[in-house]
Amino acid sequence: MTAGAGWSCTATIAALLALPAVSAFYTLNFTGCTTYTSRSGVKKEMRLGLPVMGGAVALGILLLVLGRFI
Repeated sequence: MTAGAGWSCTATIAALLALPAVSAFYTLNFTGCTTYTSRSGVKKEMRLGLPVMGGAVALGILLLVLGRFI
């Protein structure tokens, strides 16, 4: 089980959404660090990846807030 003993179901789902997105955002700092990457490929990856990561973090925060009221 990924949740701690005191975690609610919404907190667990929020963590499973937000934490991988934050981790992926930090790994984007290394995108383009090799000689095999191109500027256009990096831009494409950023253009596709950042909205998905932002949405996952926003949904995770929303679930945490809603979990307080449920």
